[in-house]
Amino acid sequence: MGGLARLYPLTAAAALIGFLHLAGIPPAFGFWGELYLTLSVINYPGYSDALSLGLLTIILITAFTVTAAYSFITMRRIFFGKPRSEISAREEVDGFKSTVALLAVLGVALFLVAGPMVTDLAASSLAMVEAFLS
Repeated sequence: MGGLARLYPLTAAAALIGFLHLAGIPPAFGFWGELYLTLSVINYPGYSDALSLGLLTIILITAFTVTAAYSFITMRRIFFGKPRSEISAREEVDGFKSTVALLAVLGVALFLVAGPMVTDLAASSLAMVEAFLS
């Protein structure tokens, strides 16, 4: 596959937002999942030294980076890569694609709504990390 974004723009946009959710990149709701995962690792009382916290930080960063990389490599190959064959079909909007588009928009809206709710959590976690490192 390749070059399908011109033929299927709604599907390409929904896939891009889905990959943003998967990679945890704002403005996608998946960002809050990665934030909470990171904060739960930081807040776990079993880490008594900076070495174990640093090792877990490296593991998390690696996992998040690999997820983002394969998401966008897939997106590029399917929707923006070089077309491998001549396809003349055009996208037809049906119930399934409308539902997927609605979920994509809802995910971005939930990201915006959740922002004010986690501001206090982020501030308290930052204070805890600063206390841990000092």
